[in-house]
Amino acid sequence: MIDLEKETKRKLYKVQAGILEGYGTNMKQAMSCMNEGKNLFVSAHARDTHQWHGDARNEYEKMAAELNVLGSEIYNMGEKLLAELHKEIHQLKGKAKE
Repeated sequence: MIDLEKETKRKLYKVQAGILEGYGTNMKQAMSCMNEGKNLFVSAHARDTHQWHGDARNEYEKMAAELNVLGSEIYNMGEKLLAELHKEIHQLKGKAKE
């Protein structure tokens, strides 16, 4: 009975690790999409804004600065989350081997 219990727990840990790995893959894809969006924004900024002046330019620059800060915060948060996911996956895989 104890062997059956251990095997059940091992399988559960493997399933949980697999779920977290899938979530990590989704996170990486989302971060990649965010980076692509950022690159498009930077490209459009360089191409289109040189002719803007006055209040419109000032307001745009404020918004662009806020977007840059938010983008960095989101990226950093995503990296921290991925690091924690990797730790948890490693622990679950270790438990599955016990």
